[in-house]
Amino acid sequence: MTNAIWAGVRRSWLMLVTMLACLSLVQPAAAAAARPRYAAILMDARTGEVLYSNAADEQRHPASITKVMTLFLAFDALVAGRLRLADPITMSYHAASQRPSKLGLAPGRSITLDDAIHIITVKSANDVAVALAERIGGSEAAFAQLMTRKARALGMTNTTFTNATGLPDPGNVTTARDIATLSSALLRAHPSYYAYFGQQAFKYDNRSYTNHNRLLGKLTGLDGIKTGFTNDAGFTLAASAQRNGQRLITVVLGEPSIAARNRDVTALLDAGFTVLERRRMGENTSVAFNLPTLNHPALRLADSGEMGSRNELSSVRARVSAPVVRKAPVASAKRATGKASKHKAASKSATRTAKAGTAKAKPATKGKSAKSAVAAKSKAKMSTKSATKKATASKRQREAAVDGGRKSGSSKKSSNKRES
Repeated sequence: MTNAIWAGVRRSWLMLVTMLACLSLVQPAAAAAARPRYAAILMDARTGEVLYSNAADEQRHPASITKVMTLFLAFDALVAGRLRLADPITMSYHAASQRPSKLGLAPGRSITLDDAIHIITVKSANDVAVALAERIGGSEAAFAQLMTRKARALGMTNTTFTNATGLPDPGNVTTARDIATLSSALLRAHPSYYAYFGQQAFKYDNRSYTNHNRLLGKLTGLDGIKTGFTNDAGFTLAASAQRNGQRLITVVLGEPSIAARNRDVTALLDAGFTVLERRRMGENTSVAFNLPTLNHPALRLADSGEMGSRNELSSVRARVSAPVVRKAPVASAKRATGKASKHKAASKSATRTAKAGTAKAKPATKGKSAKSAVAAKSKAKMSTKSATKKATASKRQREAAVDGGRKSGSSKKSSNKRES
């Protein structure tokens, strides 16, 4: 009996210890997930103009978007002749030990550089990215220094790379603006190699891999570039699209899910291209105003200490509410039209009064003197002339009001095109 009791106590103790251990692992992850991490930017690739930004200069973890810089240095090596696409990239023990996503090659096995680039862009394989970094820099640590040096040369002032993969590291940080700068620079420096980022699938060693960027082939004009996810970074995406000869780049960081990431990238790109088109037609509008709804999640901002200033939120609200001012002329036109209608009614009443006076004047000529009848008739004519003048003035006022309404209505019609 005693042994059974002690066995039960031991089991309860072990269960308690296990539960506490699990909580110690879950709580830091939950705390990291609770931190506001969202940041976004939308940039014109040709001019560098920032069409929209949200905490764009706040440091964030980039996750696998880091591999864009890894491949940038590989493309530099190809252009300089230090590497060829057929060169073998050999897996080291360090490379093979990387956490997923990974290709899973054993240490000592090799893959051509061409296949390595495909695997990195499509599958986002960490082991292959580290093997490539070691081939170029000698070690991953040395390669990370080359990455940071390249970032400074490109003007990425708030970025530091500590690895070639984007796997969690407190020192591996960047900003939405810096990632947009990197994407734009890669497009300019290596336009032919940029096509690697647009492949929806790749087959290697009799196995097919699908690109993590599910917007490829679905969102009009989108042709790259890189997704990412870690627990500390959230879901990230740098994307570029081209429509009607114009190219935009957008970056979202710290998204809570793939669906949210895709939703915001789609909304920002669609709104950006709408702005460019309306500008071409002479309109002055903004990305915030052209989002599908005025409370679209892409407009959100959290606490100022982490997500950007409250002034930024105020400016967004100001841009959104500004078009309401254009509705005022319409209301004025309606009021003017109402006044004109009142004048018209008054003129009709005066005309009826005048006619009644004329009708009363006729029997007066029979019962009274002809002089009184003539006076009454003259008075009726004067009333008719006065009513006619009032009616004419009312008509002119009404026409002016309608013309003003048409002009303001045209402005209202153009401002309401955003509601699709």
